[in-house]
Amino acid sequence: APLVPVEAGQDANLKCSSLQGNPEPQIYWTRQNHKFRDGRTKMMGSEIKLINVNRRDSGVYTCHGDNQWKYIANDTVRLEVQHAPEIAQHETFIHTREGEEVEVTCVVHAVPPATVEWYKNGQKLHEESNVIYDSHNRHTLALSNVGSLKNNHYGKYMCRAVNKFGEASKTTEVSGRAKSVIYKSSPDGEDFSEYLLQWWTQSNSKVLQFRVDYKKSTGSEMDWSEEYVLPHESSQEQEDTYSGEIILNDLDPGVEYVVKIESKNDYGWSDHRNLFKFSTKAKHAAKYPDNDEKVHDKPKSEPSVSGAPATKPYLLFTLLSLVLFGVCGHL
Repeated sequence: APLVPVEAGQDANLKCSSLQGNPEPQIYWTRQNHKFRDGRTKMMGSEIKLINVNRRDSGVYTCHGDNQWKYIANDTVRLEVQHAPEIAQHETFIHTREGEEVEVTCVVHAVPPATVEWYKNGQKLHEESNVIYDSHNRHTLALSNVGSLKNNHYGKYMCRAVNKFGEASKTTEVSGRAKSVIYKSSPDGEDFSEYLLQWWTQSNSKVLQFRVDYKKSTGSEMDWSEEYVLPHESSQEQEDTYSGEIILNDLDPGVEYVVKIESKNDYGWSDHRNLFKFSTKAKHAAKYPDNDEKVHDKPKSEPSVSGAPATKPYLLFTLLSLVLFGVCGHL
């Protein structure tokens, strides 16, 4: 199929050659193995215009001419959207233990193809002394015997991709520190002034303690309160899993708080990537009648009807309703 190159951000016009037939054919476009942006499987007309194209618009487009005869005429073109590199990562944090093998991978989308380089803690890595291999747009850095004295592979690894339209980079950290915690508590508190906070984390090295910081969501960076918590005695629910809990006291009712938790093991403190927000239960003011209204006072007497003794208002309303209903029934 003919190749039609276009730069990302520009418009692409695809026009079908003049098709003749008797009766006159109906002309429409389809995409190979894809739908159009709006979800349609075909677009009518001999010409289509793609506005502000991106890499996802690349592919094979086919123009069809159909006049309900036995043969459908087709004409195909391949649209190539040229663009700066875009990188997708499988993981931004790889938690590992000493002696393990790790692969750091970046999937690079770029037209024309990009040149990919690897860096560790800002220093460029060379293929002569590192295991680097590519498969199509998948670029991988292999690390063996992580954490040993000979191969201290812990650190931050960056893959950098460059072509004539620009560049992109992504960073993955390989560490023996614990993973970010996962919160188990509900964000909706059940008490006005205290809250039970529960969480867990995964660590190949024993977790020694947790550090819990919390403050009101509206508070400043100077308002953090700090607590230290030991892992729960029965926290190791499965291998390399640790949990903790704490009751936060002296909280204000109906207020949102934000929490960050770090875990400490033999490799240091983890990052508090996952912030958590919760709210205490709000106190709703009870509605009471005004002081001058006496709820238990007896109601004032109402004038009698046809000499009848005074009655309560709701009885009077009932009698009047019956009278009115009877009058209306005779009209």
